[in-house]
Amino acid sequence: MWPRTIRGEAKQRELKRTKEARILVDLLRRHVSQDRGPLQIFEFGAGAASQASVMRKLGSVFSSDVYIDPRLRSTTTAPFLLCDVARCPFSEATFDLIFSNHVIEHLDRPAESLRELQRIGKPECVYALAVPTSVWLVLSIPCQYRDKALNLWMRFTRHISSDSHTSGPLTSAPEDPASPSGLLRKFLPHGHGVYPLFGESLMRFRARAWRAMFRAHGFRVIADVPVLCYAPAGWPIIPTNRTLARVGLCSSRLFLLKKGAVR
Repeated sequence: MWPRTIRGEAKQRELKRTKEARILVDLLRRHVSQDRGPLQIFEFGAGAASQASVMRKLGSVFSSDVYIDPRLRSTTTAPFLLCDVARCPFSEATFDLIFSNHVIEHLDRPAESLRELQRIGKPECVYALAVPTSVWLVLSIPCQYRDKALNLWMRFTRHISSDSHTSGPLTSAPEDPASPSGLLRKFLPHGHGVYPLFGESLMRFRARAWRAMFRAHGFRVIADVPVLCYAPAGWPIIPTNRTLARVGLCSSRLFLLKKGAVR
């Protein structure tokens, strides 16, 4: 049951990302000029590259990630590059459009990565970065507690199974409930990406905080568009929709950037 659940969540997540990609392509057509022909597009943090087929409506797509997703073996969305976005194997001013969907919050070296993205982008390159919001984080709480309950149940059943084969109790190192990694943290909601604490993620995922972060790294924001409202695929308590996003309750925002921050 557990592996089937994981596979189902992965499928739902990919369907959601594909839907987001279609919306992003429609939005990008208003801001990216194709007068000189098909665009050269770089997608980083592509996972199984499920969005590349949609993005190819705008031009040639080079997808990349720091690992090879097993699902790539059964797809034909190549070319796919194994690389760290902080060290891209491209010449300067290569791409017209650089794209990612819910990846920025996972970069453990954001300054280096964003400098590298500026290096490989052409002078008028558009950076289309879709990011999570505080709404998404709040909507993730039920899913987080569902996962915590499932994990406790699995640990309990393993404990019972172990007791039936051994005469002594299971031994483990005691945990300090007051420590960040102790029992207290296990019962509190957690953050996301490189922001493990819920409160920090909540502040970082606000639209104002994203804009400040991009400007601090040398970009100017040319558009900030709510995309979709949804809960995590693990427990989609709210169906994926644009209606709530249009009134400000969005789980995903698209920032369109260009080089050169406005001071």
